[in-house]
Amino acid sequence: MDLSLIIPHIEALIFASEKPLPNNELVELLNNALGFIEDRATADQVEAAVNAIREKDESEFYSFEVVESGGGFQFLTKKEYHNTIAQINGDKFLKKLSVASLETLSIIAYKQPVTKSEIEIIR
Repeated sequence: MDLSLIIPHIEALIFASEKPLPNNELVELLNNALGFIEDRATADQVEAAVNAIREKDESEFYSFEVVESGGGFQFLTKKEYHNTIAQINGDKFLKKLSVASLETLSIIAYKQPVTKSEIEIIR
């Protein structure tokens, strides 16, 4: 199967997926989507297509890249654009501890080693 035919489909699948897509799942989804074509995509062809997408995204004109994480591929913004993205999503990524969590951590820091029952008695 011609790479120029499957590259846009692979990009669309990775972009639309909520989770990282492993190579074997990409092959299955691609073959299901292009079921009318007799020539089936192989794992090697999908891997070559993903590598071609990665090479294309290395350009400075793209703010995103295909990254392998969590056992599959997904689109992520490049590190250079962190400050830009943080303006929109900044609060979403700040993880704050509750008062109870801070109390528990302070007890653990002060009285190590300590069991759960001892923490509850102190609190």
